[in-house]
Amino acid sequence: KPAKPKPQITVDLPEVLTTPTGYLLPAGILYSKSSLDTGGGAATDLRLGLGDVAEFGIATTDQVRGRFDTNAIAERIQPYVTASFRLGVGENRLFKHQPGMTLGFRKSFEREYDDHATRVAELTLVASKHLGDRATLHAGAAFWDAQVRSLVDANNTYVLHDQGIKNQLRAFGGVAVKATDSADVLIDWGWTPEFCYTCTDQVRLRAVLSW
Repeated sequence: KPAKPKPQITVDLPEVLTTPTGYLLPAGILYSKSSLDTGGGAATDLRLGLGDVAEFGIATTDQVRGRFDTNAIAERIQPYVTASFRLGVGENRLFKHQPGMTLGFRKSFEREYDDHATRVAELTLVASKHLGDRATLHAGAAFWDAQVRSLVDANNTYVLHDQGIKNQLRAFGGVAVKATDSADVLIDWGWTPEFCYTCTDQVRLRAVLSW
């Protein structure tokens, strides 16, 4: 008898392009992503699915930027290393038409660059829903915090949470469309911290559109 073909596993990815989705990796699945930017950026992401209910990851990002003042050009601070942990429930797990949902936390290690030490943290809640066989919609909210500390002036420390919730809370989302069996169209809208070392507001959340 010929051996039966093994069933193909379909994995819903944990990110659109730069923003998280409401899907977790299945148990024991190892996920890896690397990217290069024509402007000189590079990023990596390594994650492991834990028991179909959680996910742990280590990543480097080229999204965080810093500048000396408002007239300077923002430069990438890289490598910027982060660790993440997410919990969630799969789509249609609790009731029919229920979206996949995840609660995630991502925190960076402190990074010293250009006489300043910076770090960021992000708490996200996101829902994702398949619309038919070829489209997926993602929507969520992120609660950010960040700190910048001068390495030459011990009294110069700025933290984002001192500026109020309106400066920390942001909505994000994305859409994925399978245009053909071998091509996907991905679009997302998210946010990333940008540091300005001598500005009044030393931490700002910069919008990022990716496709």
